[in-house]
Amino acid sequence: MSPATPNDLRILVGGSPATIEFAGLVGNGLYQFNIIVPNLPDGEHSLAGEIGGVRTQTLRLVVRRP
Repeated sequence: MSPATPNDLRILVGGSPATIEFAGLVGNGLYQFNIIVPNLPDGEHSLAGEIGGVRTQTLRLVVRRP
């Protein structure tokens, strides 16, 4: 199995892929991810990252349209 690369990163919001604008190390052990949330209805949605087939824990994200 080959090592994962940043291009293998996926961020899912409500099960839909988000557009990743930036993903990088911004401090000692601190990573930042700037994403564009997919078009979802208002409410609470799951948020998870995946790289190389390994998924992070699932968080909750509240989406509200302006």
